[in-house]
Amino acid sequence: MSNAIHARPDRMRFQDIRQRMETARDLEGSGSLEEAFSAYCSVLESFPSILFALLGAGRTAYRLGQSADALEHYRRAAELHPDRPEPILYIAQQQAKDDLVEAAKTYSAGASRFPDNELLRSLSAEASVHLHGENGLSAHFDIDAELLRSEYQERVFLSILSSRRAILSLEELSRYHGRLAEKFPSDPSTLRYARALMATRKYQEALQAFEAVSDDANAEALMGRAICNGALGEFEASRTLLERYMSGDVSAHKALETCGTFLDASPDLGRATDIVHDLNRTVGDPGLENLIAFSRSILPPKRALLNGDIRDHSFRVSAAGETRAVVLAFAGFGLRTGALPFSLIDRFFAGHGVAVGSLVDAQGCLFWKGVASLGKDLGATVSALKAELAAMNLDRTYTLGNSGGGAAAMVYGCELGARRALSFSGPTDLRKSFLARIGDRRAQAVIHGLNKRLTDRELNLRGWLEDREDRCAIHAYYCEKEKDDAAQAANISHIPGVSLRPISRYSAHECIGSALGTGDLLREFNSILEDIRLG
Repeated sequence: MSNAIHARPDRMRFQDIRQRMETARDLEGSGSLEEAFSAYCSVLESFPSILFALLGAGRTAYRLGQSADALEHYRRAAELHPDRPEPILYIAQQQAKDDLVEAAKTYSAGASRFPDNELLRSLSAEASVHLHGENGLSAHFDIDAELLRSEYQERVFLSILSSRRAILSLEELSRYHGRLAEKFPSDPSTLRYARALMATRKYQEALQAFEAVSDDANAEALMGRAICNGALGEFEASRTLLERYMSGDVSAHKALETCGTFLDASPDLGRATDIVHDLNRTVGDPGLENLIAFSRSILPPKRALLNGDIRDHSFRVSAAGETRAVVLAFAGFGLRTGALPFSLIDRFFAGHGVAVGSLVDAQGCLFWKGVASLGKDLGATVSALKAELAAMNLDRTYTLGNSGGGAAAMVYGCELGARRALSFSGPTDLRKSFLARIGDRRAQAVIHGLNKRLTDRELNLRGWLEDREDRCAIHAYYCEKEKDDAAQAANISHIPGVSLRPISRYSAHECIGSALGTGDLLREFNSILEDIRLG
């Protein structure tokens, strides 16, 4: 009897904790973060050592922008529960937002303390790849061998593939993603494999992979199926799929990018453009109207088009065409020209007899170390480029690029004496001190690598431009709602010859796609054509 009497308060206490924790979780799940944080803290006032209350308070504090409070709760949890890996995971995941080096140390320590924890081991390996690339785990990681074992989670393989994307062909990437989809079967893995196949323009195989996604309403699968059907000439199927895709919760910028890829993949640009036009009668998106106008400005080519993907060659240039002008496109860190496929740039200028070239930096150094197939460094690469263009009688140069490619467009535009450099979201200062000052915490792994490989002068494009007497005209486009890109553009606003071109409609780092949607890109390209015509 006495044991039963004493047990009742314990049961009531447990029920009270459970109910209060359920309330806190429900509030957090519904997005009521301030109420959820208060609820977790209320539990901790009565029961200060409950692990999941500490973690919940940390999570909600972080989402409320209270990073210091979040870390305090996570560290308290780690102190009170040294036998649990969860606090270490939360601490490292928050550190990774601001300081990848510290996060890697935390992951590594956690993996040593909990050697049987697969997630910690994989996250530690992933952080090593991000930090050290080919000098760390990635240097000796045999993908084929490791795929036969079960030591690492899929995310490690994905990080390895990302670190090697500049040296692996599209065919190799698609093959590895196919093996990952077999080893780690899930819709996200299948979608990655389908995207990789689509990048190689194996549209029939990509379509089969997209159709294998279990969720028939998955937006990315609908998008992929629409693009692949269009590429295979099944336009009515594409129309139906695009209608379903556009009726979902898709951002205007994503819809613009999808339709641009659909047009690029289509063997009949006119018919594909008509489909987008018909769809937009219902949607009424001005961005799509501007995409349609761009597409209809593409004329039959007056020279041979460049075939394949931009990343297939570190440097290539088309035939000269009917003019003595050339547009050089610099690929960004994603090894592409942003949301506007390079092939559409080539097709646009080919219709006016203007040569187009593309450059890819396999070293990931913003082209400061040159392009290996042209020269050993920036100076040698510029000299080789000048000689190549002179041999083709191309003496009017224009450069363009998105993100890291935008920075290169400015540098090489000045070095080549270009008529104009178009930078879309091009960074102007990637020193950690500057990024900390403007609060830019994006792409921590990339920034860490650049700050190890490049000098302060190379990271600080503003200083480099200020020191030059011979600068080309620079048109710096950026989405003004993307505060970090706006700060990067404002950083060079005082330099003579620099013209800032803010875009107000979108908020995206893929600014070249934004310029396409506002009509600015077509106006800029037409302005280049007029400059060429006037000689």
